[in-house]
Amino acid sequence: MYSSNQIKILIVEDETIIALDLRDRLEGANYVVVDVAISGDEAVQKAKQLSPTLVLMDIRLSGKTDGIEAAEAIWQQLQIPVVFVTGHSDQSTVERAIASSPFGYVLKPIRERELYVAIETAIQKYEREQWLRTILQNTQEAVIATDPHLTVEFINQVAVSLTGWSAAEAKGRSLTDLLHLVDETTREPVLDIFTPVLAQPPISPELDEMLLISRDQHYYPVATHISSIKDPFGHLTGFVLVMRDLTSQRLAVERNLAVERSRQLEQQNTELERINRLKDDFLSTISHEMRTPLANIKMAIHLLELSLQQKGMLASEDSTSSTSICRYIRVLSTQCNQEMRLIDDLLCLQRLDADAYRLDTIKLDLKNWFPHLLEGFFVRAEAERRHLRFEIADDLPFLVTDMSSLTRIVTELINNAFKYSPINSTIHVAVQAAPVQLSVEATDASELQVRVINTGSEIPPDQQERIFEPFYRLPGDDRWQHSGTGLGLALVKRLVTQLQGKIWVESTDQQTSFVIQLPWDLPKPH
Repeated sequence: MYSSNQIKILIVEDETIIALDLRDRLEGANYVVVDVAISGDEAVQKAKQLSPTLVLMDIRLSGKTDGIEAAEAIWQQLQIPVVFVTGHSDQSTVERAIASSPFGYVLKPIRERELYVAIETAIQKYEREQWLRTILQNTQEAVIATDPHLTVEFINQVAVSLTGWSAAEAKGRSLTDLLHLVDETTREPVLDIFTPVLAQPPISPELDEMLLISRDQHYYPVATHISSIKDPFGHLTGFVLVMRDLTSQRLAVERNLAVERSRQLEQQNTELERINRLKDDFLSTISHEMRTPLANIKMAIHLLELSLQQKGMLASEDSTSSTSICRYIRVLSTQCNQEMRLIDDLLCLQRLDADAYRLDTIKLDLKNWFPHLLEGFFVRAEAERRHLRFEIADDLPFLVTDMSSLTRIVTELINNAFKYSPINSTIHVAVQAAPVQLSVEATDASELQVRVINTGSEIPPDQQERIFEPFYRLPGDDRWQHSGTGLGLALVKRLVTQLQGKIWVESTDQQTSFVIQLPWDLPKPH
């Protein structure tokens, strides 16, 4: 709140006597008169130079710019309140003066009391407007005020940031130039948000699910309130648009959802790990518990077979009973061996998962080792009417690895090839050195590569990773025609990983190739 001796007044009056009389009256009332201007242009210049608290402005001035035009320029450029002092009270002059939104209007001849009341009223009005303007400028919402024709009269800094239009550019421009709203779901333009307000209470309900498109084509989710402004007689005088940027709120919601999802996933992972441990413990316990009775059953089958042979019940080839007994013995032996392999596979997987699998490295001469390994398979190929082709490159270096694991890997892959190869097809085993890029300097490095190729079957691309999962079988695979535990390839992959190698499958045109690649020298376990 100003005291009178703090109020600095610029007098704009082209009649010298009246100007001097005004100065005397004002200074007598302890106001500070900073200067007197005699034209509109001079008034604008002196207002810029002297920054008065208030301007007393005569309407009719000499020169091209009258008092009303000068008052509008001073307010728009400097935000300094103007009180008109004039002897002209005709209707057109009054209407022009009112349209310029002055802070007061005093008619000549001037009465001191009316002058002081007009000055104090103007100062109080200006202070209230500045107080309100400061609140609107510092609020967190975007605020835009317009006249009834949607011409922008006020825009705060938040609205400037959202729309991309500066206050100077926005004022006097149609709100439709600044405000481009689209439906958040359909992206269709929201054409008219003001007409419905006229049929509702002064403050509309919040309108959300809209996007504001800024001047630089950024999209902001906003919630919007629209209020109509009416005079005491109910006539519409303008609108106030309040927009709240929902970006931070949306991000906070998404962060909270992400945190909640992460928490739920963590809980699910913990539960899955617990269930997985229980499953492993169960399989380990069952495997150990079943292995002993299965070993006893296998021994009993063997002893039964010896006993029957000693009694000559299996010797007669022409005896129907002997044939049936032999078939029953083979079924028992085959099924027992299959269950034993399942138990062994489960125990091996359990040891691998528990990092309890022991590796014993040995130096292998592949030229001698592979033919020895494949001897039995050549016999099997002949018996099952298939062709087994073996190729090994010359001058391969020695391989330092765990022979037991390598034997299991190659044996499992070749058994798999036999299982899925039709009669008279060829199974191809190829052993060679494959170049690898270990570092920028080592350009001639290589690894052992073994390919086991069979024809007559094809694995779809989307299944080529899943076949290495425990117990997974291809859709449509006949488990009775292709017997097995479903653990073979899972075990192979774990063993290859233990040997620090890689395994993958290539399958097209009814041909499938399993490829393993191993380092030549497996480091000894610590």
